[in-house]
Amino acid sequence: MTEETQPRWEGKLIAELKGPTPDQAWPFLEDFCNLHKLLPTLNTCHRVEGVLGQPGLVRYVSSTTFGDDSDSSKIKWANERLIMMDPSDKCFSYEVLDNNIGLKSYVATIKVMPMNDGDGKMVGCTIEWSFVSDPVEGWGIQDMRSFFDFCLQSMAKKIEAAIQEPSGLSDCHGIHGRNGEPGCVRYYAGFSLSSEGTNDTGENRPISWSKERLVSVDPLGRNLSYKMVDSNIEFTSYVSMVRIVPSDGDGEGGCTIEWSFAVDPVQGWMLEDLVRKYEAGLQGMAKKMEDSFGN
Repeated sequence: MTEETQPRWEGKLIAELKGPTPDQAWPFLEDFCNLHKLLPTLNTCHRVEGVLGQPGLVRYVSSTTFGDDSDSSKIKWANERLIMMDPSDKCFSYEVLDNNIGLKSYVATIKVMPMNDGDGKMVGCTIEWSFVSDPVEGWGIQDMRSFFDFCLQSMAKKIEAAIQEPSGLSDCHGIHGRNGEPGCVRYYAGFSLSSEGTNDTGENRPISWSKERLVSVDPLGRNLSYKMVDSNIEFTSYVSMVRIVPSDGDGEGGCTIEWSFAVDPVQGWMLEDLVRKYEAGLQGMAKKMEDSFGN
C-alpha cells in the first residue's frame, strides 16, 4: 500500500501602504539580513554566509517564545537562503533550510507593487507575500496564513512609519558586499532639504535616496572615500572623502573631521547651498559623536 501524499499548502497575503511608493518601500525589504528591524517578534537576524543581495545568501532568524530567552528550548530558529533577488521588479524569493519549527519545505516570494486609485493614480503600494509549504505537524493551513499575515501587516506598518518619520535620515543600511570592505554599497534615504536649508514638513515631503559605494578605507590613516552610484537627487557624479585628523601631535587635544567632495553641478543648486547642507550634516555627526563619548 502506498502512503497517501498530503497536498502542499499555498497562500498569498497582501498588505497596503497608503502613501509610500514602491521605490520607497523596496529598500527595506531588499535588506535581507535585517528582518528583525521590521519584525519586533524576532530576536535576531544576521548573515550566515554569502554576499548581500546575491542568490545563495543565507540568513539566520530566531524568535523567543513565551518571552524567556534564557531557555534555549524555547527559541525558534531557521536558516533561510535567498533564491532570487530582482531589484527592477522589486521582488525576491527565499527558502527555509535547517529549522526547529517543523518546516520540511517552504519557499516564499515577496513582491512590492504600485497601488492605484480608481482613476489610475498611484496612491501607495502593496506588499505581496506568497508561499508554498509542506504541511506542518500541529498546524493547519489557516494557522500558517494567519501567522504570516500578522508578520506582513507588522512589517508594512513599520515600513510606513519609517518612511513618514519626520527626522532627516529615515534609513541607511548595507545592500551589497561586506561591511567595511571596498565595494560594499549602502542605501541612504532621508527627507529632502531645500536649497534654502529648510525641511518641507508637509504631507507630501519627497524622499531623497542614494546608493553609495565604498571606494577605499584606511584604518591607519583614519580615512575613507565613497562615490554615489545611483540616486534620485540629480547627482550625475559625486565622490567624497572623510578623514579624521588629530588636533595636535598625539591626539590628546581632540580631533577634527574633514569632509571633502567633488561633484558635477546639480540643477537648481549653487555650490554654496551644497556646502551649507553638508556642513550642517557634518556638525550634526560631530555633535552626536561628542555626546556619545561624554556619556
